[in-house]
Amino acid sequence: MTPLPDETVVYLDNDSSSLKNSSLVQDVLEGDIHSKITLEKKIVQLYVSSVLSDMESERTVLMSKVFSKGLRQFCKEWGYELQVMDPHWGLKDVWMDNHKHADICLDLLEKCKTAANGPFFLMMVGQKLGYQPLPKQLNLDEFSVITSGIKKEKDALIAAWKTKLAAIESLDNKGLSVEDGGTLISRSMSISSQRSQRSFGSKAGFKTGVSKMMKSLKAANLVSKRRSSVYGDHSEPKEDPEVTAQKAAEKECDDNLVAMETWYKLDLNQIPPRTSELRDFTSSDKIKKQRARNQWTMIYKQLLDIIKKYLSEKVVTAERWTELLETLPESELRTALPMGAPAKSDAVYVINRNIPDLRRNLQDFTAKEYIDLLQMKSEVDDPSYERVQNLKYDVLPNVVGEQNIKEVSVRWHKDGISGQSDRTHSLYLDNVSQACHDVLRSRLERFLETDQGSKVIPTDDLYEDVAQHALFAQTRCKTFFGRKETLREVKDYLQSDLRQPLVFHGEPGIGKSSLIAKSLELLPKWMDSHLAFIVYRFVGATPSSCDTHALVGSICRQICHLYDLEQSTIPEDFYGVVNDFEVKLGSASSDNPLVMLLDGLDELQTNRKDLSWLPKTLPEHVKMILTIQSSDEYDDLKILKKQCPSAKYLAIPPLSQKEIAFLLNYQLTTADRTLTETQHTVAMEMCQVNPNPLFLTLLCNEASRWRSFAEKRETYLPNELRKLVNATFVQLESSHGDSVVRRALGYLTAAEFGLSWTELEDLLSLDDTVMVDVTTHNATRLWHFPPGLLYRLMKDLEPWLTTVKMDGVWLYQWSHQEFRHAATERYLNMRDKAPSYHLALAEYYMSKWADKRKPYPGSESGAERHVDRQRVSLEYQASIGRGEEVLYNFRKLKELPHHLLKSNQLAVLKKEILFDFEWNITKLKATSFREVLNDLHSALTIDPNDPELRLLSETLLYSEEALKHDPNQLASQLAGRLSRMIMDSKPRSAVDNVKYPLLVQMINQANNPSSPALIPSVTGIHLYLNSEIVAVVQSNVILVYNFSDGSLVTSIDEFIDPVVVSSAGMEHQYMVTFFSGSNVIRAWDVSKEVEMIFEREFVQVGVHKDRSLCMSLQSHGDKVLYAFRSDSKAYVINVTNGKRVLELQPPKDGASVTALAISRDFYIVACRYIYMTLSEIHQLELFDNTSGAHSRSIRGCTNDVVRELYVNKNSTHALCISPSQQSNSSEIAVWNLDTDEHKHMAKHPQLSSLAACVDLNFFLTASRSDKALRIWNIKKRINERDPSDSGRGTSQRGICQLIPMLNNPRYVVAKTRDNGPLSCGTS
Repeated sequence: MTPLPDETVVYLDNDSSSLKNSSLVQDVLEGDIHSKITLEKKIVQLYVSSVLSDMESERTVLMSKVFSKGLRQFCKEWGYELQVMDPHWGLKDVWMDNHKHADICLDLLEKCKTAANGPFFLMMVGQKLGYQPLPKQLNLDEFSVITSGIKKEKDALIAAWKTKLAAIESLDNKGLSVEDGGTLISRSMSISSQRSQRSFGSKAGFKTGVSKMMKSLKAANLVSKRRSSVYGDHSEPKEDPEVTAQKAAEKECDDNLVAMETWYKLDLNQIPPRTSELRDFTSSDKIKKQRARNQWTMIYKQLLDIIKKYLSEKVVTAERWTELLETLPESELRTALPMGAPAKSDAVYVINRNIPDLRRNLQDFTAKEYIDLLQMKSEVDDPSYERVQNLKYDVLPNVVGEQNIKEVSVRWHKDGISGQSDRTHSLYLDNVSQACHDVLRSRLERFLETDQGSKVIPTDDLYEDVAQHALFAQTRCKTFFGRKETLREVKDYLQSDLRQPLVFHGEPGIGKSSLIAKSLELLPKWMDSHLAFIVYRFVGATPSSCDTHALVGSICRQICHLYDLEQSTIPEDFYGVVNDFEVKLGSASSDNPLVMLLDGLDELQTNRKDLSWLPKTLPEHVKMILTIQSSDEYDDLKILKKQCPSAKYLAIPPLSQKEIAFLLNYQLTTADRTLTETQHTVAMEMCQVNPNPLFLTLLCNEASRWRSFAEKRETYLPNELRKLVNATFVQLESSHGDSVVRRALGYLTAAEFGLSWTELEDLLSLDDTVMVDVTTHNATRLWHFPPGLLYRLMKDLEPWLTTVKMDGVWLYQWSHQEFRHAATERYLNMRDKAPSYHLALAEYYMSKWADKRKPYPGSESGAERHVDRQRVSLEYQASIGRGEEVLYNFRKLKELPHHLLKSNQLAVLKKEILFDFEWNITKLKATSFREVLNDLHSALTIDPNDPELRLLSETLLYSEEALKHDPNQLASQLAGRLSRMIMDSKPRSAVDNVKYPLLVQMINQANNPSSPALIPSVTGIHLYLNSEIVAVVQSNVILVYNFSDGSLVTSIDEFIDPVVVSSAGMEHQYMVTFFSGSNVIRAWDVSKEVEMIFEREFVQVGVHKDRSLCMSLQSHGDKVLYAFRSDSKAYVINVTNGKRVLELQPPKDGASVTALAISRDFYIVACRYIYMTLSEIHQLELFDNTSGAHSRSIRGCTNDVVRELYVNKNSTHALCISPSQQSNSSEIAVWNLDTDEHKHMAKHPQLSSLAACVDLNFFLTASRSDKALRIWNIKKRINERDPSDSGRGTSQRGICQLIPMLNNPRYVVAKTRDNGPLSCGTS
């Protein structure tokens, strides 16, 4: 075993440069594996202790309302995972096939206590004492005391009875009637005869015993009675009460002795030998199994009474006697807080419940669930009740402290504590859950704040990655033995001048990883004269090491760190990293040679068959040792030999007989077990058939359960590695249930990088097959998988699983790839189950069933499963004052695309992930550009001809440099590169299909991103005519700048509503703002200082919720024109006092205001009217700017779309930009305010939405989806007549053109001058 120094915890600054300041971190990165490494685990484990039956309602409410709904999410926001460990909730009883429930509970509690991240122990106490576990093992002295005590008691009974018989015989000799004692003697002889038949060991002894018995029967004159009964006298003689009592006492002793010898057997395989273990009761038949559990309940009580009766403090030590009598809640309290230890105020919390009227209702059927009663009686078990009272009111206050105890009280109901039966119980449960939530949350918050403020663990992913490989190496070194010749080959290679890699190969489980680990341990001794840097990786030991790109990049980063090279020079693309890898190897020197060890190249999951990154010839001062699997199933070794033909290849030999014997004995001794001679021979023969270290480890795990009295069939195991792994799975399925094991291991295997505890618990809760089975055989009120069952399973899986840290989350994954392959074959490939596992994982990460009821077989309405909602990001509470604001859900970002692809849901993957703008920008910020591109490439492997996938992939590649520099440029990159293509590909007719529907969706999302992006963020800007003050509206904040020097005059940010800014006054000294939503107008005087002069709120409610107000961009002195968009009226307000001075009402009904403007003489109101039923037409209504009287109307046409209206300085024309969705084009619409003429000009593609015009020389247009600004020279065309208008003068009436109808010459079509629709008439 590798010697390890004391545990060292390292706290570092986030700055990666501080990694060099820590000697431990530096040692780890230089390749030293001898230090004790501790990685931070952001896990809060809360153990819940209570009696199984009486606190079921309280624990169910806590599970549904406090833990799953509130505290889990709260801990997530701090970057922690909350694991609620309630080993009793949801269970019908505590019986297990191996009778280890109490041991498992205390082991789990010890782990929670060791972690101790915040509160770890929640205890709920009622009026019931709780489960008292049987001792799973008795030492030989204890067992001997019990059995000898039973035998002595029986012998005493027999001796007393013989004395009584002798007295009767003496009475007979004195002449008393034999009939007086006949019945008594006959029954006593019957009992004696049964005893004689068991005790006589020879035929002679047996005959002597029978002879004595017959003499006694004759003496009692009973032989004649037996004979007479055969011929008709069938009446049974009445049994004497003393005989009945004697018979029962003797039978009780016999039954007790049989029970002890049946359920406690001497196991010589235990070190030291003990009477263990309690016999299993397993059966594949569920009815038989339940019958066995019911029988065990009776046997359990019998064994408990026996142990209490025959053991005492005089026989065993006081500590052992306390342990034997202790109930599970008492043991849990002692484990959590040892007596005499100071109470941790924030670590424990106790709910002390009292039901005052319970003792008055003991006759109720459910009363026995809440208080201990005498067997078959409605009377309180006073000793048990007194122990409970002592625990509640004496022990707990002293050990825990009064401040950590919550006293609660509730009245009794005949159905027990149930929120459905009694409303007061519902209120009581709500109060308990709220109090528990508030206390635990406040204590968690105190811990998290203190934890974040007192230490900063290294966040450098390079250190964490290498540290996990170091821990893996330490684990493998502990069981390494032998291999002297192979290790000598490694040493000779390192000390040679060979410039090629050394490659070890062998079958799965042959010990390749252990060989590399042991070499790492011995390397400093072998190269003591050189300060060698050691770089090593165990492929598969961490998720990132399975990816070739990430693996090579990580190695390059470590080499840069060791040789003080610049890490920024490492390329990000795969082939760039491969080329740089070879360059980095050349950094080795004679002073600091480089030794690289890479284990398990066959476990690479990406680019597995491409090993071209490995150098064929090594640079000087570089050594490289590789391991790879060699088997008929895979051709990895052939691929490596093709890449490195001149490398030195060595096969790892199988274990020798000596090595097998040592490892077998060592592993058994470590588990305090041994084997009988016969069993040892069987084990050795099996290992000699398959001399494989992994096979030997599996065999030892199974052999440690062999008892010395086990039958031969119980020791049978298959002699092939894969079959032995499958036998392990079968054993788990038998112990924990087929559905639970199959689905749990299926999910673990299907997950790309493993699963966390919470994820596995939630996935099993969502699995209908599992939950139907669990709810059928347990007392689970909620459809949520009981944590106790999960811990039992994970406890048995512990030897075959490992935990790895990835993106701050600790994940369970297989410790050896042979288990992954076997589980894949057994659970994912059999009956084509793989898609179902991946579909369930995809639905979980998409939160399909979070906070809603999921149907299950037999119920369409279903049940809520109380699982976490998987949000892509959370507000990071721990980042306050540290610069970080977002906590990303890396698990969802990395796992969801994989499972959608594996579950054959390419369409969902494209719509919800690949073409979702928010998903892509979040993943860019959280991970890297390469991760986003890999998702697209994975989808292209399924459908390589998908035009949208190819187009998006190419677009991102063109944008790579910009996105690496700033992910926020994604919106501008997509819009700038794809908008025109998307617009050009729009369907030309109703029957055409959209060419790029998903890209259209993505571009639309990019135009309205949730986070700041490189698109115009200024929503309003106004330049005052004096050119001194400019007001800008940005994110509803009004910024006033001095235009001459660019200084910020003031910032107005106290208003949250969208705002439109204009100016008023003869010198534009007033800034006028209209706030949509709150419908408030405010004005400021900006001539000297920015000072508000009035504020007015309108009672009227706007038609629209967004952009409800419209306002003229010009003013008339101190007056501003405004209206509610789509209203039928407009208003004029005086900005100096805020009074409304005019109300402008268009003369025609049905007016809908769309835009406003002010000319020199008129207030102009642009209105939309319904025209010819299915059409709309815009019309300018002109009002006198002095009186407000309506002057006239200027009609537009049905092609007009008026949103903003611009009037030139001379007030001769009104202009607007008129976009058309149908033609995807825009035109400039013009109204001549002098001649009332209307026309369109300057038609162009794109939907322009921004415009400006000051004089009639130039008109500016722009689009939010296009980065081009168009400048139109309109000077020459502004006064040209519309070619279709052949009339003269300013009249709007009359006919300008007649068009005869060819097929019906009696009719002509006349076109009027007002640009309305054509009309026809008869001639």
